[in-house]
Amino acid sequence: EHNRGHHVRVATPEDPASSRYKENFWFFLPRSVIGGLRS
Repeated sequence: EHNRGHHVRVATPEDPASSRYKENFWFFLPRSVIGGLRS
């Protein structure tokens, strides 16, 4: 995921490995884990 997903979409809304602006850690964590598994 990291090289094929995150590096291609880094810091965009489609990137599950980057938190959104002012996003709470507890909202980011499940979104990141689920998004990482999907990509």
